[in-house]
Parts: sequence; C-alpha cells; structure tokens
Amino acid sequence: MLDLILSNYYNFSSFLAPNPLLPCHPYHPPIIFDVSTPSASSELENNIVSYNFKKANFALINSYLEKVDWKNSLLNAMTLSNNNCLNFNQKEIIDDMIDFLYMHLYTAIDEYVPKYYHHTSTYPPRFSYELKDLVIAKKIAHSVYKRTRDRTDYENFSVWRARYNLLSERCYNEYLLRTERNIIANPKSFSNYANETRNNSSMPAEMFLDYLRADSYAQIAELFATHFRSVYNPNNNCAYIHSYDVEVDLHIIYISRDEIRGKLRNLKQNKGAGIDGIPPSLLKSCCSSLTEPVFLIFNSSLELGYFPYAWKKGIIVLIQKGGDKSDVTNYRPITILNSIPKLFESLIYDKVYFAFSNLFFDEQHGFRKGRSISTNLCIYTQYLLSVLESGGQVDSVYTDFSKAFDKVDHCILISKLRA
Repeated sequence: MLDLILSNYYNFSSFLAPNPLLPCHPYHPPIIFDVSTPSASSELENNIVSYNFKKANFALINSYLEKVDWKNSLLNAMTLSNNNCLNFNQKEIIDDMIDFLYMHLYTAIDEYVPKYYHHTSTYPPRFSYELKDLVIAKKIAHSVYKRTRDRTDYENFSVWRARYNLLSERCYNEYLLRTERNIIANPKSFSNYANETRNNSSMPAEMFLDYLRADSYAQIAELFATHFRSVYNPNNNCAYIHSYDVEVDLHIIYISRDEIRGKLRNLKQNKGAGIDGIPPSLLKSCCSSLTEPVFLIFNSSLELGYFPYAWKKGIIVLIQKGGDKSDVTNYRPITILNSIPKLFESLIYDKVYFAFSNLFFDEQHGFRKGRSISTNLCIYTQYLLSVLESGGQVDSVYTDFSKAFDKVDHCILISKLRA
C-alpha cells in the first residue's frame, strides 16, 4: 500500500483492492497497480547466448551426419521432380532440400556444441579483472570524498587513483606486447587494436540523406536502403542481341565429390558465419559427412537451373569511405554471405574461369588469378622507364567510375551471358 506511485511506464492501470489485507482507512485505501514492464532487464539484454564452436565435439557431429540417409531423402525429391509430377514445383524442391540439410545441421549444433553467455563489457579489452576492480574502488572512494570533503577521504581516493594509474599503464603495455606477438597467428587482434585507437569509430546517433534525417535504427536503415536503391537505374529495354566470333562450350557443368571435398578441406576456419550461423570451421571439420548432401544439392541446383532462395540472403555491413560520418552517401555496403553458397560460387567460378581463360586479353589484370593492381603497375612502370630511356613521351589518362558495379545494366549483362 502506497500513498504515491511514480513510474516512467505509461501503460499501467490502478484500481481499489477488492479484498484488502487490512481494514480500509477512508483516506488511505489500498490500491492495486497493474504495471506492464519490459520482459527482460537491461542487464539480461547485455548477455548474448552464442555457440562455442572452438569446443564443439566434431567427432559426434560427424557421426550424427553420417547416419542421415541423404540419398533417399534428397534424391527421391529430385526423382519426383524429373518425372514432371504436377503436384511438385521444381524450385520448391531445391528449397526443401536446403531446409532438410539445415534442419540436421542445427540439430547437431544444438546437441554437440556448448552454449555460453557473454556479456558486452563496457571496458576496453586491455582491462584485466584486477584493473576493473580498481576502477570500481576508485569511483567509490571519489564519491565518498565528494560527499564528505574530508582530507582523510581524499588521501584514500588518491591511493586508489595511484594504484589504478600504475596498473593501467602496465596492462596497456602488456596488451601492446600481446598484440604484437599475435600479429601472424591472430591478425584480427591487430585490427581490433587499430579500430580501438580510432577516434569515435562508431556510427553517429543521427544520420541524414539530403534533407532527410533519422535518429532511430529503423529509420537510419531506411535511409541507407533509399540511397542504395537510387544508385541503380533499371533499364526496361532488354532487346539486346550480341554476336561473337568465338564460341565457348559451356556444357552441363558437373561438380564431383572430390572437388567439393577438396574445397571444404581448404576453407579458412577463422572466417565468421553468415546469416545462417554455420561457420566455415564446422564445414571443414565435418567435410567427410557433408560432402554427400552438398554434392546432391549443388548438382540438383545446376540441373534445374535454380539458385535456392535461402542462399540469397546476407548480412549487409556498412563501411565508411570518408567524409562526414553522418552522411549516408559516404558509406558503401558489403554483404556477408553464408559459407555453403560461397563454396558453391567458388566451384562454379573455377569451371567458368577455365572455359574463358584463353579469351582474356593479356593486358587485363583485374579478376584474374596471379594478377592484380601490383602486376599491372609493374608492367606499366617498366613501359614508362623503357620509353623515357629512349627519349620518348608517355601521356596517361586516368578515369574512375563512381559506383561502377552498382550501375551495371542487368539486361545487357544477362543478354551477354545468354549469348
């Protein structure tokens, strides 16, 4: 029973208690307040549940996946599709095969990969447990001195501050040394250190696009979506006909089990997972048991000419190019894809690259194996020196296309691929 209730929640109701525990006082009747509060406190929201794949039991995961009858489960769907049954949609069958694979992967992960709760700490990574305790003790001593203004309390605060400064410097030096030693073994630790030293590396709370401004996550995401859509201008005229002097025989592409197994074994384990939550470390460690289902799904997708819908999703990360951090136009998007479709793409790329490798101009260095900007500059520098030594002149024109890949006309691109 209270005389007054103060709350920062608006959706609550109050009414007189129907069955009071004590006799009612006319000026202080018992009142019941029904307050709707968030389902979780801020402390719980900071605790994120994740899977610890470093301690996963890959032997049991392999054993579980090897017991799955992939051929009967996946090939039966393909057989029904090839018989042109009216009750089956070919595209839906590929999506069902993907769902079947992920169902067993998630079951194995939930069973044999330990979970852990990690708290999003507000302290920098260089802070040790002892230093964190000193921060709390120093704050308490400082608050006591502010309240009492006593000389003894100030001296106590000074002692804690001195201990903190000494340990903070030692922890920072140890952090630098540890980062230095791990550059080769763990390059990500150095990138984390570089990001930490940057001033205000996070995105601002308020962002703008032209005259539009947003200060919430949803509104900011809409601003980015609007900007990225405006870059590409679709062309509705798709009547393009291309003729070529050279023909490339792209017969039905077939991916073998050995090729898939080799790609799985060569995956980089330190890469992160995509939106499906399947890290490359799991695929690499379970390559023997995953080769068969991946082989069936990849070749079924090629046979039906359909790329699964689930593999078209990704996580878009924004990278600032420069300028004002509040300006949406100063960011470019990078999509983090799932590991399995990236594996599929790599296998197809090898096939197509081999078919077209003898048609590339020798002067092209971009998007070619063993060539890069460095090789291009080496040849260009050699040409410059040879001309200058002979007393000649070189005139160069440098061009740059703003958002060139975003402005590729899809109709022209698809018509060229069809030709």
